[in-house]
Amino acid sequence: MEVWIAILCGFGLVMTAAVAPAAADETPRPGTPGTVTAFFPEPGTVLRVEACPCPPGKPCSYAACVVELRTKAHADVCRMQKKGTHSYWLQIGEQPRKLLHRATCGR
Repeated sequence: MEVWIAILCGFGLVMTAAVAPAAADETPRPGTPGTVTAFFPEPGTVLRVEACPCPPGKPCSYAACVVELRTKAHADVCRMQKKGTHSYWLQIGEQPRKLLHRATCGR
């Protein structure tokens, strides 16, 4: 009986150690599948990264994510800049092409 308790405790420690790094990996990384990323002022500087819902076995739902990210990125750019029109870039998932967007601030 004591041997089984020791084995189960050891198994529990191994499983806890295996699951712990997953919590650290939950932060979305730019340019990875299941994310949308805003870059400002040039394509190499990350402004914001958002994770999109990706149901298992189905494609990620990028449409709602892009709308939400554009709203947040627009507010971020206008908070950092003065009046005028400013460009920022969006990347969807791991696509190499970044899309140019504009934020008009201080109307």
